[in-house]
Amino acid sequence: LSPVDALARYDFGNEERPLTELRQTLMRESANAATMADYEASFVKILRDPKTRFAAVQFVCEQLAYMGSAASTDALAELLGRQDARLAHAARLALERMACNEADDALIVGLSIASGPAKVGVINSLGERGNVRSVAALSPLVASGDTAIAQATIKALGKLGCPAAITVLMKLGRGSDPVVAGALIDCANRICGQREGRVPASRVFESVLAEATSTPALRSAALRGMLISNPRAAMSQVWTMIEGGNQGDMTTAISLLSDTMPSKELVVSIAGRLDKVAPATQIALLGVLSAFGHPDAIPVVATAAAQHVDANVRLAAVKALGNLPGDRQSVSLLAALATGDQAALKRPAHVALLTTPGSGAQRAIIEGLGSSDPELCREYITVAGERVLVTASRPLLKLAKDSDESLRLAAFRALRKTADAGDYTALIALATSEQTDKVKREAVSAVTYAGRKIDDPAKRSEPYLKALRRGDETTQVAFAAGLADLYTAEALRMAQQLALGKQEKVCDAGARALANLQEASG
Repeated sequence: LSPVDALARYDFGNEERPLTELRQTLMRESANAATMADYEASFVKILRDPKTRFAAVQFVCEQLAYMGSAASTDALAELLGRQDARLAHAARLALERMACNEADDALIVGLSIASGPAKVGVINSLGERGNVRSVAALSPLVASGDTAIAQATIKALGKLGCPAAITVLMKLGRGSDPVVAGALIDCANRICGQREGRVPASRVFESVLAEATSTPALRSAALRGMLISNPRAAMSQVWTMIEGGNQGDMTTAISLLSDTMPSKELVVSIAGRLDKVAPATQIALLGVLSAFGHPDAIPVVATAAAQHVDANVRLAAVKALGNLPGDRQSVSLLAALATGDQAALKRPAHVALLTTPGSGAQRAIIEGLGSSDPELCREYITVAGERVLVTASRPLLKLAKDSDESLRLAAFRALRKTADAGDYTALIALATSEQTDKVKREAVSAVTYAGRKIDDPAKRSEPYLKALRRGDETTQVAFAAGLADLYTAEALRMAQQLALGKQEKVCDAGARALANLQEASG
């Protein structure tokens, strides 16, 4: 027997191999439209054969759910009215998952031939598919004397997410019935972010909030939706909750704001009244603005970080700046606080400089490298390095020539992370000319890290060894430490020469380099 013939006679307990072969064939031939159409036609015959057992029907429905087309929807619809609930269930699930619009038509037909739990299932499937064409077919069923059917219809309409469904649901008592209110909110949530859906969605949310019998959960859900569809109106409700003196209401309001997609309207509203609430509430709202990450929040947050009389509010504001897109104002403030005399803010401000996102923050940090204040300049250098700002390499190379030893040291440390292959020879020259041992060692380390980004061993080795040969005693000692990183035959010979040299420090450095090279070679 062919797999299809075996399927037609299949029942639970029979040999599974033909079904497995059929599944594999369908997967293999899924791109072949003609072959799939032939299989679909065979499946329709199996569905319509009264001798077909449920096991075979179930298998066919599972396949049609993903490969079925308009050619099989009528046969599936016929099963929706069968007395055997198992057949109706299998057919309904197949139609629910099918991609063609004809599946909606088949389910709508099923409304008139199915009954009891099977009809409830058909209603649920129409809701899951979300086709607005189902509104007209479902609408009469909201008045069904069968409570299960009526409630399933109400919930299905909620899933359709369209103004027409809202119109039907609003006629059922607005927010007075929790099931209706829940469906209304569900429906409104699906369209509140769309331009054409904001007005009807806002009416839904307002009706639920205005209904005295609405549960706290429904009221919260309605307010959450209104924060999206009509932020200005929603914020008046939110401020009432925040300023009403009830801790539970305030916590709920803050939570709702935290879960809401940020918008300019919300940021402006919070910023405009931030200084009018208690410090503890300000801290919570600063957390909301931080989570929003909206640039319009920067001025009010920066003001709180710089000027607020409450230390905890200042700290919360500094942390919030770390999540807001940085600009010249916020970055310069954070740098000043990171180097200032408020000990509690120094570390948080530095961390905020490391995390504040955006190209504006990067530009401001690079601009800060030109600061005439050595302490501020060192902070900017450190931040540029820790953020691995490759575009900062040029000003860092300039700072590596500064007369201030601490700036040169910080610049070379940063260049270990920011410099690339193109900075290699410039770094070698700077390391060679550096006169301070401590800084020279850091410079050679920067050279080594930049060299690792050069793929060609010769291009990495030649300028390094050339500088080492021509260098004075301190240069040779410092550069010897990097020979092991070159890992070439020339580097090994250079280490041997240094180890046999007459200058004690150079000889010791060469011996160490030789030992490191030998260890690396195994």
